[in-house]
Amino acid sequence: YKSDISYDYIFSYATLEHLMNPLNAIRNMYNILNKGGICVHIYHPFFCEDGAHFDCFDFPWGHVRLSKSDIMKYVNKYWEYDSKAIVDRIFNTINRMTLEDLKNYSQSVGFDILYLQTNCNPFVNRMNERIFWECKENYNNLSLTDCLANSVTIVLKKDN
Repeated sequence: YKSDISYDYIFSYATLEHLMNPLNAIRNMYNILNKGGICVHIYHPFFCEDGAHFDCFDFPWGHVRLSKSDIMKYVNKYWEYDSKAIVDRIFNTINRMTLEDLKNYSQSVGFDILYLQTNCNPFVNRMNERIFWECKENYNNLSLTDCLANSVTIVLKKDN
Protein backbone atom coordinates (compact mmCIF):
# COMPACT_ATOMS: atom_id res chain seq x y z
CA TYR A 1 0.00 0.00 0.00
CA LYS A 2 1.34 3.41 -1.01
CA SER A 3 -0.01 6.68 0.32
CA ASP A 4 0.88 10.32 -0.01
CA ILE A 5 -0.34 10.76 3.56
CA SER A 6 1.82 9.83 6.53
CA TYR A 7 1.29 9.91 10.26
CA ASP A 8 3.26 10.20 13.48
CA TYR A 9 0.79 8.09 15.50
CA ILE A 10 -1.77 5.39 14.87
CA PHE A 11 -4.11 4.36 17.65
CA SER A 12 -6.74 1.64 17.53
CA TYR A 13 -9.09 0.28 20.14
CA ALA A 14 -11.08 -2.94 19.61
CA THR A 15 -10.03 -3.03 15.97
CA LEU A 16 -7.03 -5.31 15.52
CA GLU A 17 -9.04 -8.49 16.15
CA HIS A 18 -11.39 -7.58 13.28
CA LEU A 19 -8.72 -7.24 10.59
CA MET A 20 -9.01 -10.41 8.55
CA ASN A 21 -5.47 -10.06 7.21
CA PRO A 22 -3.59 -8.65 10.21
CA LEU A 23 -0.14 -9.03 8.60
CA ASN A 24 -1.19 -6.92 5.63
CA ALA A 25 -2.83 -4.34 7.92
CA ILE A 26 0.27 -4.07 10.11
CA ARG A 27 2.43 -3.72 7.00
CA ASN A 28 0.17 -0.91 5.74
CA MET A 29 0.39 0.85 9.11
CA TYR A 30 4.18 0.63 8.97
CA ASN A 31 4.16 2.08 5.45
CA ILE A 32 2.05 5.13 6.35
CA LEU A 33 3.93 5.99 9.54
CA ASN A 34 6.67 8.58 9.51
CA LYS A 35 10.09 7.47 10.67
CA GLY A 36 9.99 7.16 14.46
CA GLY A 37 6.18 6.87 14.31
CA ILE A 38 4.25 4.98 16.96
CA CYS A 39 1.34 2.52 16.73
CA VAL A 40 -0.75 1.72 19.81
CA HIS A 41 -3.31 -1.06 19.65
CA ILE A 42 -5.61 -2.28 22.39
CA TYR A 43 -7.81 -5.20 21.46
CA HIS A 44 -9.86 -8.15 22.63
CA PRO A 45 -8.33 -11.30 21.11
CA PHE A 46 -10.36 -14.16 19.65
CA PHE A 47 -8.89 -16.81 21.92
CA CYS A 48 -9.99 -15.28 25.23
CA GLU A 49 -13.04 -16.75 26.92
CA ASP A 50 -15.51 -14.38 25.25
CA GLY A 51 -13.41 -13.61 22.20
CA ALA A 52 -16.13 -14.62 19.76
CA HIS A 53 -17.88 -11.38 20.80
CA PHE A 54 -21.07 -13.32 21.33
CA ASP A 55 -22.37 -14.85 24.52
CA CYS A 56 -23.75 -17.78 22.55
CA PHE A 57 -21.75 -20.56 24.17
CA ASP A 58 -22.83 -21.78 27.58
CA PHE A 59 -19.46 -23.31 28.37
CA PRO A 60 -16.04 -21.63 28.72
CA TRP A 61 -14.02 -21.09 25.54
CA GLY A 62 -16.69 -22.81 23.45
CA HIS A 63 -15.69 -20.91 20.31
CA VAL A 64 -12.11 -22.19 20.69
CA ARG A 65 -12.83 -25.70 21.98
CA LEU A 66 -15.23 -26.63 19.19
CA SER A 67 -14.21 -27.32 15.61
CA LYS A 68 -15.74 -25.19 12.86
CA SER A 69 -18.33 -27.85 12.03
CA ASP A 70 -19.19 -28.31 15.71
CA ILE A 71 -19.60 -24.56 16.16
CA MET A 72 -22.01 -24.50 13.24
CA LYS A 73 -24.00 -27.43 14.65
CA TYR A 74 -24.12 -25.87 18.11
CA VAL A 75 -25.16 -22.43 16.89
CA ASN A 76 -27.80 -23.86 14.54
CA LYS A 77 -29.24 -25.97 17.35
CA TYR A 78 -29.29 -23.40 20.16
CA TRP A 79 -29.45 -20.10 18.26
CA GLU A 80 -31.68 -21.01 15.35
CA TYR A 81 -32.95 -17.46 14.68
CA ASP A 82 -29.55 -15.78 15.01
CA SER A 83 -27.37 -18.59 13.69
CA LYS A 84 -26.48 -16.98 10.36
CA ALA A 85 -25.30 -13.72 12.00
CA ILE A 86 -23.39 -15.55 14.73
CA VAL A 87 -21.61 -17.90 12.31
CA ASP A 88 -20.78 -15.00 10.00
CA ARG A 89 -19.34 -12.97 12.86
CA ILE A 90 -17.29 -15.82 14.30
CA PHE A 91 -15.78 -16.89 10.98
CA ASN A 92 -15.73 -13.72 8.88
CA THR A 93 -15.12 -10.78 11.20
CA ILE A 94 -12.65 -11.98 13.84
CA ASN A 95 -9.13 -13.16 13.04
CA ARG A 96 -7.29 -16.01 14.76
CA MET A 97 -4.07 -14.11 15.51
CA THR A 98 -2.12 -15.44 18.47
CA LEU A 99 0.23 -13.28 20.53
CA GLU A 100 3.15 -14.97 18.82
CA ASP A 101 1.63 -14.14 15.43
CA LEU A 102 1.23 -10.52 16.51
CA LYS A 103 4.88 -10.32 17.53
CA ASN A 104 6.06 -12.03 14.35
CA TYR A 105 3.92 -9.88 12.05
CA SER A 106 5.03 -6.68 13.76
CA GLN A 107 8.71 -7.51 13.64
CA SER A 108 8.61 -8.95 10.12
CA VAL A 109 7.48 -5.62 8.66
CA GLY A 110 10.14 -3.70 10.60
CA PHE A 111 8.44 -2.54 13.80
CA ASP A 112 10.20 -2.54 17.14
CA ILE A 113 7.93 -3.76 19.92
CA LEU A 114 8.21 -1.19 22.70
CA TYR A 115 5.54 -2.65 24.94
CA LEU A 116 3.29 -5.70 25.01
CA GLN A 117 0.91 -6.35 27.86
CA THR A 118 -1.90 -8.81 28.36
CA ASN A 119 -4.62 -8.42 30.95
CA CYS A 120 -6.00 -11.70 32.22
CA ASN A 121 -9.59 -12.75 32.22
CA PRO A 122 -11.08 -12.02 35.66
CA PHE A 123 -12.50 -15.55 35.66
CA VAL A 124 -9.15 -17.21 35.00
CA ASN A 125 -10.11 -20.04 37.38
CA ARG A 126 -12.51 -21.35 34.71
CA MET A 127 -9.54 -22.52 32.65
CA ASN A 128 -8.22 -25.98 33.37
CA GLU A 129 -5.91 -28.45 31.67
CA ARG A 130 -8.74 -30.28 29.87
CA ILE A 131 -10.19 -27.05 28.43
CA PHE A 132 -6.77 -25.84 27.32
CA TRP A 133 -5.98 -29.10 25.51
CA GLU A 134 -9.38 -29.06 23.81
CA CYS A 135 -8.51 -25.57 22.55
CA LYS A 136 -5.07 -26.76 21.39
CA GLU A 137 -6.71 -29.54 19.35
CA ASN A 138 -8.23 -26.87 17.11
CA TYR A 139 -5.37 -24.34 17.27
CA ASN A 140 -2.08 -26.14 17.82
CA ASN A 141 -0.01 -22.92 18.00
CA LEU A 142 -2.12 -21.59 20.87
CA SER A 143 -0.52 -20.64 24.19
CA LEU A 144 -2.15 -20.53 27.59
CA THR A 145 -1.59 -16.76 27.62
CA ASP A 146 -3.62 -16.50 24.39
CA CYS A 147 -6.56 -18.10 26.19
CA LEU A 148 -6.26 -16.07 29.38
CA ALA A 149 -5.61 -12.62 27.90
CA ASN A 150 -8.91 -10.81 27.56
CA SER A 151 -7.13 -7.63 26.52
CA VAL A 152 -3.87 -7.01 24.67
CA THR A 153 -2.00 -3.73 24.44
CA ILE A 154 0.91 -3.39 22.05
CA VAL A 155 3.05 -0.34 21.27
CA LEU A 156 5.08 -0.46 18.08
CA LYS A 157 7.70 1.95 16.74
CA LYS A 158 8.95 2.46 13.23
CA ASP A 159 12.73 2.90 13.06
CA ASN A 160 14.09 6.43 12.80
